[in-house]
Amino acid sequence: MPPPYPNWNHGITPNTNSRATASSWRYVKNATVIKVSDSTYRNCNFISDTFELANPNSQPQNSHGALRIEALCSWFGVKPPTTHPNIIVIPGKFQIVQGYTGAVVDNIQA
Repeated sequence: MPPPYPNWNHGITPNTNSRATASSWRYVKNATVIKVSDSTYRNCNFISDTFELANPNSQPQNSHGALRIEALCSWFGVKPPTTHPNIIVIPGKFQIVQGYTGAVVDNIQA
């Protein structure tokens, strides 16, 4: 699957920012998404929203002591250079939905 943002900047992003939160959204049609409550990424504010999955067949995986899943969104307008953002989710506070049409988080920033 080609990346949704061929013109994403691949640059330096802040490692953490406790003031960051979902700041913009985009519309998707028939996408596989994860609806989350109290998720976070790089120590940002807790986010309860919907993210498009980078891989429609993925499930959250334990990594570095947390349950994470890759999402198609940017961090301060930049795609992290190695992977898509690994959103941290809480067991029992997320739902994966296939065939979703609507708004998803597009960017997280302060």
